[in-house]
Amino acid sequence: METITIHTPATETNRYGDVVDDWSTTTDEDVTAIVYPLTSSENNDNRSALITGLAVLIPDDGVVVPHNARVTARGELWEVDGDVADWSSPWGWNPGRQVNLKRADG
Repeated sequence: METITIHTPATETNRYGDVVDDWSTTTDEDVTAIVYPLTSSENNDNRSALITGLAVLIPDDGVVVPHNARVTARGELWEVDGDVADWSSPWGWNPGRQVNLKRADG
């Protein structure tokens, strides 16, 4: 188990009236999680690309991970990749949720 930090941005309205993320102000929450690496390779038009990410397993205890959040894990900044997977069952077993992360630029 290790500690990760979930960074959720504030929002602001830009000059066009659109609500956008404001990364100058974030709400940060430390969470104990299990973290393991994900890797895959792709062949795009005869060139190879390696995509690196992390899978993060968090307890089902009310922690919210928005789709636009960033996560600091293992000393690096990552972006949430897709929806949070809920591993609960209809028989009452709630092992937690899985959040996939990809590298964040900047």
